[in-house]
Amino acid sequence: NMKKTVTFVFKLLFTLLLLGWSSNVSAYSGGGDGSVGNPYQIGTLADLAYLSDPLNSADWDKYFIQTANIDASATSGWDGGQGFLPIATFTGSYDGQGHTISGLFIDRPTMDYVGMFGATAPGIDPLVGPGIVKNLGLLSVNITGEFWVGALGGDVASSDNCYSTGTVNGASVVGGLWGSIVTGNSCFSTCTVNGSGDYVGGLGGWNNSLIYNCYASGNVTGAGSVGGLFGQNNLQVYSSYFAGVVSGTSLYGGLVGENLGGVTDCFWDKTKFPTDNGVGLGKTTAEMKIIGTYLDASLTTQWDFTKASNIWAYNGDYPFLRYETTKTPGFIWLSTASTDWAVAGNWSENAVPASGKNVYIPKESAVPSFEITAPVLNTASQAVANLTIESGGKLTIASGGQLSVAGSLTNSTGTNGLIINSGGSLSESTAGVPATVESAIVGFEWHLISAPVSNATAMMFTGKYLQELTESTNTYTDVTSDATPLTPMKGFALYGDAGYTIEYAGLLNTADQSFNYTAANQGYNLVGNPYPSSIDWNLVTKPGSLNNATYRHVNAATWATYIAGVGNPVGTERFIAPGQGFLVKATGSGTLAITTAAKAHHATQFYKTSDEVINNLVRLKVSGNGYSDEAVVRFLSDATAEFDGKYDAHKLFGDVPEAAQIYTLGSIPLAINALPETSSVPVGIHAETSGSYTLSALELKDLKYVTLEDTKTGVFTDLSVKPYTFNFTAGENEQRFVLHFSALSVKENESTVGNIYSNNQTVYINLKDQVKGDIFIYDISGKLITSKVSVQGMSEIGLSETGNYIVKVITRDNTLVKKVFIK
Repeated sequence: NMKKTVTFVFKLLFTLLLLGWSSNVSAYSGGGDGSVGNPYQIGTLADLAYLSDPLNSADWDKYFIQTANIDASATSGWDGGQGFLPIATFTGSYDGQGHTISGLFIDRPTMDYVGMFGATAPGIDPLVGPGIVKNLGLLSVNITGEFWVGALGGDVASSDNCYSTGTVNGASVVGGLWGSIVTGNSCFSTCTVNGSGDYVGGLGGWNNSLIYNCYASGNVTGAGSVGGLFGQNNLQVYSSYFAGVVSGTSLYGGLVGENLGGVTDCFWDKTKFPTDNGVGLGKTTAEMKIIGTYLDASLTTQWDFTKASNIWAYNGDYPFLRYETTKTPGFIWLSTASTDWAVAGNWSENAVPASGKNVYIPKESAVPSFEITAPVLNTASQAVANLTIESGGKLTIASGGQLSVAGSLTNSTGTNGLIINSGGSLSESTAGVPATVESAIVGFEWHLISAPVSNATAMMFTGKYLQELTESTNTYTDVTSDATPLTPMKGFALYGDAGYTIEYAGLLNTADQSFNYTAANQGYNLVGNPYPSSIDWNLVTKPGSLNNATYRHVNAATWATYIAGVGNPVGTERFIAPGQGFLVKATGSGTLAITTAAKAHHATQFYKTSDEVINNLVRLKVSGNGYSDEAVVRFLSDATAEFDGKYDAHKLFGDVPEAAQIYTLGSIPLAINALPETSSVPVGIHAETSGSYTLSALELKDLKYVTLEDTKTGVFTDLSVKPYTFNFTAGENEQRFVLHFSALSVKENESTVGNIYSNNQTVYINLKDQVKGDIFIYDISGKLITSKVSVQGMSEIGLSETGNYIVKVITRDNTLVKKVFIK
């Protein structure tokens, strides 16, 4: 081999005489005395020059710390262009404390033991004690020597947490970080390494002891014994990798060129360098960039990516060392027992991933000692930047779990790798993601459904009853071909004899979706939520030729209706669950578009949700025979007395004879009836089974004295006080009830536009600031007593009868209501 027979010390002294090196007489600028408790402080390039001066070699067995980043680019002009003189025979301790030295230049092609340090334990002189260099980065080096050449040192005893970038050139025993090394831990080099002779490696020319958790990625060129990590390995390398190209003439390989020791759990990129010399594990670039490669159960030991160990980290590329502060660690699922996403200890960063974080789910392992479980997300409102499910990995979003992925979502396992249980929710924007979306179906009921995946067909419902709605005839017909596509946003009707869970397996719908509707026949069109998350109907732009209401089938007796903030029955509101089909009613032909902006996380049951608060509303409920049904009347200034597609919803009747159903009347039966102020509303009861039923006010929002009149019996009931029970005969007149609203039905209020008060037998109405209004005065039963129209300023109205009265003033912008007492 190329080892020299001349001692290092003799050759160094000879070289110094040739160079005529002169001493830098300044001391270290940061002070210190070189002891372990008070180390010398290196903070400037002048400090480095002082340390490298052979006249100061008495300091080379002392303790040093670096206190700042140092720009060493000026070294390119030192010593006639030969640059920095290596710190020779260093047997002390140099702690860079995470700082860097950039631009270090050495051009000494005939000199041995070349680098920032010539040697910290020269291999040719075993009597010299070991030197330690740690926590130091050398950036953009340009170093040339002859034998034993490396950015950090020609021959290094111990090196922890050190790295280099740039170029290293030499003849033999040449490496990107070390010429030769005894013990190295958590070090790396991206240097391009050029050797004209033997023993050339991306990290070092020789490894003479133990190497842990290191990597190299620069291209390496040499003659014989050339390797991505080491030209020659004489002992042991653990958990390390190479990701560059090796060029040699003999004994060359992706990890080591000549292996005289052992290599355990180490990898090289065989896409970049396909030659396999039988040392280590060759992986493709894609395999090198997935976390599962380094956690594989076939390894002797799994690589340690935990934050607590402070060794390896990962973020979708090659692994990196945690002290590389320019890189941000991703969150790796590492649990071997718990499956709970929300447990901090199950993640590499000992924290639950949050918005802006990248998440990686490695493959499950069947080997007990390295078994990685599959996570289950049970909690709401979880958000991440990017999510990667590697091949063999799996994520389940359980019922109640809600996950948003702002960036890319990758699922390399297929439809079994991403499971969204019924009641779970996923919002993401990556096209073509395979998944299985589940939807729980109650048996012996018709359900309206819609596929959240793009490639589902009717085959998945073999043995069930699947129907589609023909809008032109308003009829449901059986789907007879298994090949019928379940087109995204198209709804279907499904019936099964027993409860089960639908499993939509395919590619998730992510982009904007649309549906062409018609107004033929009754104008009902069956559409559906196309996404694996809920949609917010309030965020869907409704065309002018489409009424605003949605109709969702709950069961044979009940339809759930929603429009403009009001749901019926109570709890049915704007969010529509994944997999949910629903009816809309058109007045003309057009296109309904649901965009990704309508996606929403919500604890949405299959057909209903709740959370909106609407005022000036009464919710009626009829119950009997174990069934109940509801109808809503609301007061809204923008509403009209007749049907209005923006605010009114048609009544869709159930099919159970024992279930009484309630509706109110405009000109047609309505489930939700929005009106301007009115004194009475007809109420209808549909029941195909004779019996006793009860009618009650389930909600009264800002309304008082709501009275139900039974025109058949002549009974008046204040529903704000008690419900009304009645007998109903099948086939009798359904419209036998009237709901009365007295003037007190609207919440009392006054405003800055005026005030209302009384004194003795006079009512005073003062309208301010030239406001005009119409005045109406009612008795307590709601009878109009007197009125004045288009008045301004102060008005006085005399009343002769003692009692309570309701004064209502209607201006262009406000309605004022006040109760007064006349003595």
